[in-house]
Amino acid sequence: MRRAYFTALNVIVTRQFIGANVLITFSGQIIKPFAPSIYIYMSLILNIIQFLGNLASSLFIAEKVGRRPLLLVGVGVMALTSLGIAYSLILNS
Repeated sequence: MRRAYFTALNVIVTRQFIGANVLITFSGQIIKPFAPSIYIYMSLILNIIQFLGNLASSLFIAEKVGRRPLLLVGVGVMALTSLGIAYSLILNS
């Protein structure tokens, strides 16, 4: 049980350092100059995508692949996505 709490805390801290929560919170303001018609709904869209990903990983992937590889791949993809978004915003500014 103690290991599960440590893993959950590690995921929360990692998300804070990567900046995933900031992207979801400020996604409307980030996307507004590029897509003014959908900027109001961006937080909702990202939260739905996140929910579906968590549901899929909880039900299917965690049983077949394992939790550790899933965590490592997820953190890596979040980091690369954050870097890609930062790079594209730097190029467009």
